[in-house]
Formats: sequence, C-alpha cells, structure tokens
Amino acid sequence: MNIPWKNRIGVKLFGMITIVITLTMLPLAYVVLVSVNNFGVYSAAVNKEQIKRQAFTYLSNLSREQGRKYDEYFNKVSVTATLLATQASQIYEKIDLYSTPTGSQTNLYWNEQNGMYLSPEDADVVTLYWGEETLSEGTSTEIQALSLLDPLLIEAKELLPCSQATHMITTSGIGKYYTSDPKGLTVARNLPRAAEFDLRDGAPMTIFTTQKLSEKKAQWTGIYQNEVGQGLMMTASGAITDSSGTFMGVVGVEMALQAIVEDVLMDKLLAPQTGGKVLFSFLVDGSGKIIAFPEEYLADFGLDYSRSELKHSCDVLRCSLKDSTERSLLEVVPKILLEQSIVEEFVLGGKRYILATETLPQLGWKLALVTLEADLILSVQRTQTALKGTLAKLKKEFLFNSIIAAVVALVLVYLAVRYFVGPLQKLSSLAQQVGEGNLAVKYEQKRRDELGALGESMNGMIKRLAQVDEIKKHYSRQLEGDIHDRTRNLELQNVELEEVVNDLHRESLARKEITLALVESERQLRSIMESSLAGLCIIQKEKFKYVNPAIVNMFGYSHSEFLEGLGPLDLMLTKYRTRAREQFKKREEGTFIKPGSQFKIQCVKRDGTIFDALVEETTTTWEGARASVGTIVDISQLKEVEEKLRVNEKRLHASLEEKDILLKEVYHRTKNNMLVIISMLALQMDGVSDEKARKIFVETENRIRAMALVHENLYRSQNLAEINLGDYLEDVVTTLVRSMTFDERITVAASCNDCAISFEKAIPLGLVVNEIVTNAVKHAFPGEGKGEVRLFLDQVNSEIELIIADNGIGLPEMIDVHNSTSFGMQITANMIERQLGGKFHVNRVEGTEYVIRLTG
Repeated sequence: MNIPWKNRIGVKLFGMITIVITLTMLPLAYVVLVSVNNFGVYSAAVNKEQIKRQAFTYLSNLSREQGRKYDEYFNKVSVTATLLATQASQIYEKIDLYSTPTGSQTNLYWNEQNGMYLSPEDADVVTLYWGEETLSEGTSTEIQALSLLDPLLIEAKELLPCSQATHMITTSGIGKYYTSDPKGLTVARNLPRAAEFDLRDGAPMTIFTTQKLSEKKAQWTGIYQNEVGQGLMMTASGAITDSSGTFMGVVGVEMALQAIVEDVLMDKLLAPQTGGKVLFSFLVDGSGKIIAFPEEYLADFGLDYSRSELKHSCDVLRCSLKDSTERSLLEVVPKILLEQSIVEEFVLGGKRYILATETLPQLGWKLALVTLEADLILSVQRTQTALKGTLAKLKKEFLFNSIIAAVVALVLVYLAVRYFVGPLQKLSSLAQQVGEGNLAVKYEQKRRDELGALGESMNGMIKRLAQVDEIKKHYSRQLEGDIHDRTRNLELQNVELEEVVNDLHRESLARKEITLALVESERQLRSIMESSLAGLCIIQKEKFKYVNPAIVNMFGYSHSEFLEGLGPLDLMLTKYRTRAREQFKKREEGTFIKPGSQFKIQCVKRDGTIFDALVEETTTTWEGARASVGTIVDISQLKEVEEKLRVNEKRLHASLEEKDILLKEVYHRTKNNMLVIISMLALQMDGVSDEKARKIFVETENRIRAMALVHENLYRSQNLAEINLGDYLEDVVTTLVRSMTFDERITVAASCNDCAISFEKAIPLGLVVNEIVTNAVKHAFPGEGKGEVRLFLDQVNSEIELIIADNGIGLPEMIDVHNSTSFGMQITANMIERQLGGKFHVNRVEGTEYVIRLTG
C-alpha cells in the first residue's frame, strides 16, 4: 500500500515536534536565564533519583523480557505436546479404521533380557510392549494404529531444537520413543523389566488425575536428572483419551533445561546511561527452591550448599531461598513468591542491592535480576562536574547556543523520527506481506530496544504461523484421505442398502404366504377345539364368546344358552365366584397374571349335579379386546382314584417301617451272636497253653469283631443298605490297636472323608484293614518300639482310595504281598482283587504303606 508523503506518520511527527520546539525555545530562554543559579543545586539531587528510577524501570523491563522469552520457550513445547495428544486421541476414537494396514507393518520381536517386545534396531521410532507375555490380536491392532503417530513424533522433535526426545506411554503397556541421541536410544531399548519398574507407575502417567483429564493443555513433570547425562530435564505431557473420555495414556516432549540455566547465569548489561551492569540473575520455582544460582554469590546471600552435598551450584531443588541466613533477604522472599513481578531494595553485608523479578506463567517459576545500587549511579559525580561548567556557559552564550541547539534539535528530531519510524515502516510492510500469505519474509534489523524486541516477536510469530501452516497442510492431506475412505464406505453401504431392499421385498412375499398359512392354521385350530374332549371356552366381560361341544355335553345346557346370557359364574358354586370375578377383572385391565395357572373348583350342571373340575386360564385377544381362555376338565373320577392311592400309600409306609424294625433287629442279633462267639473263643483260649494256637484264636477273634462292627454301624444307621466307611474303618483300627497293646506306644492318626459303601463290600474291606493293621502292630514295632498307624480315606467320583501306613521298620523286600504263603496276606490279596474287584500296591519307604483303590 503506497501512502502519500503528507499522510506519513514520520512527516507528521517531525512537523509537530518542530512546532513544539519553536514555541518552547522563546519562554525557555527566559526561564533558563532566571533559574540557572537554582537549577544546578536542584538538578544534582534530581539527577541521582532519576538515574535510580531509570535503573528500576530498565531492570524491571529486562526481567519481563527475559521471563517472556523463557515462557515462550516452554509454551512451544507445551503446544506441541497438546497437538500430539490430540492426534493420538483421534486415533483411539477411530482405532478400527486406523488399524487397517495402509503401509509397512509394525513387527516386534521378543527381548528375553527385559521381557518386552521391541521394534527392530533400524526403526526410527523405538516401539515397546510389556503389558503381557503374548501379543493378542487387540494389542497388535492397537500397535498398528498407533504407528501412524511415528511421523508426528519425529516431526515434533525436529521442530523443537530445545527438545531432547518425544515419547508415548499407554495404559495397555505400549511405549514409543524417538530421539537423535544414541545414548537415549540405547537406554530406551534396554529398560528394566516391568516387575522392577513399570513406566505406567511413574510420571508423567501419574500426573493426570480424574480432574486433570478435563484440561486440554499439557501438564509438566517436575525437574529430574537425565539418565544419559544431558543434565536437568522436564517433560510436557498431554493426556490421550478415547471417544468415551477414558484415559488411554500420555504423549510427552522431553526438554533439556541446560540452555536456560546457562542463559540465566550469564551477565546482562544495563542501559549505557547508567554506567553499570546486572550483577547476576537466578531462577527459582514457585516454592522458592533454587533451579539456577551463580556459585560465587551463594555465600553473600546467606546460602550454604555444603550440607546439601550439591555437585554444582545449579543443581536442582536441593536448596531454597527460604534457607538463607540473611534476614533482609528472607523479608523479600514472600514478595518474590506471591507477586507477579516486583522491584525491591535490600541490604546485605553493608551493600545495597536492587532486585527485579518476573513470573513465568507457564510453570509459575520466578526469574530474578540482581544489581548493586552503587553500579547504577557512577555517573552522578561526572554529571555534577559537567553541570557546573555548562551553567556558566549558558549564562554567557545561551542566546547563541539556543539557536544552534534549536537547529541541532531539529536535526536530531529528524534522525530520531527516522530512527524510530523507519523500523515501524518496515514492520508495517512486513505485516502487509504476511497478511498476503508470504511467510518467507523476515525482519532483519538488529536492535536492542523495544522495536528490536517487537521485530523478534514478529519473526517468532511468522515462524509459528509457518509451522501452523505446515501442520494444517499435513492435516488437510490426512483429511482428504479420510474423506476418500468415507466415500468408499458409503458406496459399500449403498450396495448393502440395495440388498436390504431386495430382502424386504422377499420378506413381503413371505408375509403374504404366512398370512394364508395363518388363515389355514386358524381353521385347523377351530377344528381341533371343536373335537377336544376337554371343555374349551373364551370369556369376555364375564360372558361366553365361544364354547366347544365338550362344555355343552359337560353341563347339559344348549350351545345358544351359553352364548345368549349364561356366564361362567353361573356354572360354579357361590364360594368361588368372588375370586373368579377378580381374576376376570384383572385380566381385562391388563394386570399381569402368571399364564397357565390351574385351580380346582366345584361346578353345577343344569340338573343340579355338583362335580369337581380342574380349571386352567390364560389371556388372549378376541375381536380386538382382552379375553380369557379357559379349559375345564371333570376330575370327579380322578379324585376317587387319588383317595384310594392315598390309603394304599399309608398301608405301604406302615409295612416298610415294620420291615426296617425287623431288619435292624436282625443286624442287632447278628452282632450279639458274633460277640457271643468272641466270648466263647476267649473262654476256649484260656485253656490253651500253646502260644501259636493262642495267636490263631486272637486273630480269629479280631476278624469276627471287624464283621460285628459292620452290623453295629448298620444298626445305628438310618440307611440300612449302606454304611459310612470312614467311621467304620476308624472304629476297626482304633479297637484293634487298643486290644493288641496295653499302653500308648502305638497311636492311630485317621483322616477319613465321608464315603458310603454297601454292606457286601464293607465286611471284606474291614477284614483287609484288620489283617494289615494286625501285621503292623505285630511286626513293624519290635520289642517296645513306639510308632504310629495312619489311616487315610477319600473318594473322587466313583473311585475310593484307602491308605493304611505305619512308620515302623518296614516290610522286608523278599515278601511278595501278591503271592505270599501267609494266611493273612492271602486274605488281603484275594479279598481286594477278587471279591472287591480292586487293586493295591505297597510302598516300602519310611515304613510300610498299603494303597488300595476300588470302585464304590
């Protein structure tokens, strides 16, 4: 845009200043001549205060500009992390679409060292999975879809020179990591096992609470020391969510703080007119903990790091301004932490310092610039000396010099206007070109004032616009691909819709056929109802709408009498009518009643005969309204049959009780007879002196006692067909051990689960246990040896497992339990294998153990 010269701001500004100077010079000459003597004293005092105020203002502006520069440094990283998280969330919202292979597949291999799946070493972005030991189909789908994020992770890292790496972590155990640092890649590929440290258990995953998930901007981790030696680091992380808002993971950008720390520790010059410089600057977090502080000034500010064992003065968060021993500094610390920006004076060690702070909005950190007041006012003395000479010359040469001053002022005004307006004209032209879409332009003039800062801001804005334009083009290309895929899906859906229309047409034809079939079915149903032997009727508003011939024959009324006013309540005794009327009313009102309910009532025929009937009701629709369908069956003869069956059942029950009593008496008498036999054997044994014969009597007595216990258990049992095998065998073993030992040197340990067995199997099994335990007591513990006999019984499905064991000296190897000449061993083998149809074997480790298995 070409602006006429008379409308340009430079021409207007120069003309206005020229008029002001001209109008000012005339009264100024008089004022100067009158006030020159008093001006010297006054200006000396004012000069000092003015320089001080200028220093305050510049120090504040410098801290503000530095703070903005650092905050922009963090903002770029935060915006990038937010954009990456947004893109990842869009992938999760359409994960089925994005998981369709469109390019190279993500192939992972199993790493035995850390128990993870890893991408090949030539992959640009390291991909890891540690959620499960196997890759499920769902996990492979998720990894394939997230591979679309790899180019964005690379592009984000390259667009941010300050970044160290970009990464992603999901709640399912998928991780991605991109960096140009070989050491970082090595660490990423050699992470410890998830059991030792799971990335999902630490920051940045734990930053995102339920409240923070609603925030769209990125969140920052705390400062940490990088494992591969890049110094202090921070990570900006964005939350990944799916279409339902569920938290799926984070995308992060790792940023190195070394550049900021080094910049903070550099000296910064003040304005030339102050003649001084910034003494130093430092950086703290929102709680006052030190991030960067020059080591040479620690002692002056009362900060002693030796007790914190710091490696260097810029180590992170190990000491705070609040730890200072200087009282004057501690008074300023609350203002530093609470206010956005301050300029304060304080005294340390007899020296007066000026401190200016600025808050970094992105993280809440505080940047502070510190200078000595003495360095700012060195020019005061030089100014006073020069002022005296100037005042003397002004008295003599004011008029002459005023003219020269006016000319010089105009020249300076012209140069100043050109100096300040020229950059504005360049910035205006630059803004116009940017507005026309030219993002390749740049502001080249280097200045250290506000115009220079404005030019740098313009360059930064143009750079960000170029980045946004590039991202927009990338998203545009991606959107075109999505539209193409969506169009193809719609075409496929149109084909499916045509098939649905054809199906509907075929279904319409089928419905016509079904309608004809229903008409035929209704005709057949009516025929069935007419021929049914049970009485069938349809009732609506307590009136018959249909009755079949069976009801007509059952009650003796004519068909027309049923349909011309006779109601169902007229056919039953009075005591049933109230309940029946309520049922009809509920069905017609639509109240749910369980279908198919039956009840017995007494009905009255036309001739007054009363008979028992079984009635069943359900609900149907008849001529567009609710109706009841009833079935009536005459059960008079059935009740007579039931009464006869009830009488016969009582007789049969009495007969069974009598037989149970007789059978128990048989078991009881059998047990008593066996006890009598045992007593007779005991009496006979008293007259026998042969020890071998006496042992035969004892063994025979024990065998009879084992059979007697079976009859005793059956006598006590409610079920006379079978007994509880566990209780029976425990009684046999306990009784046998007590009868063969007169002290407690042999104990019994029994663990028997409930197991029912028939009478025929209980007796031989009891004799087997008797023989095994008898051998154990006689031979397993020679002399006065002590020991234990163990009994174990369990049943799994239909198989019974019985174990009889002892911890004695053990059965000799030469004895074959299956082919022994011993009578007891022969009884054991024959009864188990032939009579019971079971199997057994003997273990000879740490005593003797018989393991018997048979079918119950």
